[in-house]
Amino acid sequence: MLYVPFCGSPCLCLFAAFFCVAVAFPFAQRLDAGLEFSAIGVEVVGAVVAIGRQTGTLIGDPEIVARGFVIAEDEAEGLFRDAAAVIAECIEASGVEERADQGLMTEKLRVELRRFFKKRSGRRPLVLPVLMEI
Repeated sequence: MLYVPFCGSPCLCLFAAFFCVAVAFPFAQRLDAGLEFSAIGVEVVGAVVAIGRQTGTLIGDPEIVARGFVIAEDEAEGLFRDAAAVIAECIEASGVEERADQGLMTEKLRVELRRFFKKRSGRRPLVLPVLMEI
């Protein structure tokens, strides 16, 4: 059984879920919190996006979190800011019916973010978008 305590922030829970990924596989070793994902070749990017339940519009700025994605700190700020802009453009370009379907929007965001990170960094991280309807 996988237990991830809720600590008040969706991003922190997403971080905790990243560290517990190996627990789901019966023969895999548990990843310690101190073990760097980049050392084992895993790159994970998560995007926490809040959208309005009634309108389907973006509420606030998307939060981008990464593990194992090694780039310079000054480049990371620009990269994640541009990734948030890609998310906003994707949501704005979607129709009302598409915004109502959470599964479709999650997949659409995943595809757009994968394309963005491949184009900008040359890498293909595991992208985990999380949509929260508010």
